[in-house]
Amino acid sequence: MTRRVVILEEKIEKVQINVAETKVKYDKAVDELEKLLMKRKERDNKQLLKAFSESEKTLAEVIEFLQGNGQTNTIVRNTEETTDEDGDTTQTITYTWNGEEVDKTEASTLYSSAVTMTAQSKDFAYEKTGEDELVLVMHTDDGDYTVSFSPYDSSFYYVVDLEGVPSLVNKNNVNSLIDAYLTVIGEK
Repeated sequence: MTRRVVILEEKIEKVQINVAETKVKYDKAVDELEKLLMKRKERDNKQLLKAFSESEKTLAEVIEFLQGNGQTNTIVRNTEETTDEDGDTTQTITYTWNGEEVDKTEASTLYSSAVTMTAQSKDFAYEKTGEDELVLVMHTDDGDYTVSFSPYDSSFYYVVDLEGVPSLVNKNNVNSLIDAYLTVIGEK
């Protein structure tokens, strides 16, 4: 019986030494990782400072962009019907962005991109994995609709459709919507 206790104690001591050695290796690896991450951050900061100094943007514009600041722009589709003296009705559609009229073709492309977007798959098992990159609010005669787009993986955005079903939308379609939006507001 004494022999068993000694063997057990020896095994425990051996494993404790192994754990201590492993912890030292772990701590060294964590220190190395922290140093590398700091070097990357310093490199990124230098690149950011260089890009800022070479740009024509103000500090306030850069800070607003980096913080996101929930920029909201309102694009309105206006429909006006007129009836001529013969009784013929003509419908005129115009678009305004923050109160100013914008190019009808560009705005129409944006509107079409938004209302025709379809999910490639729908499943209640899908879960949101990131922050919203784009929130689209549409005010219609039938009510207000909000759709939020957040990156899901390298190919899809996560969206909850108007019926409340989690869905995946092709990233290319969302990027086309974003491009159309940037074109309308003059940033592309």
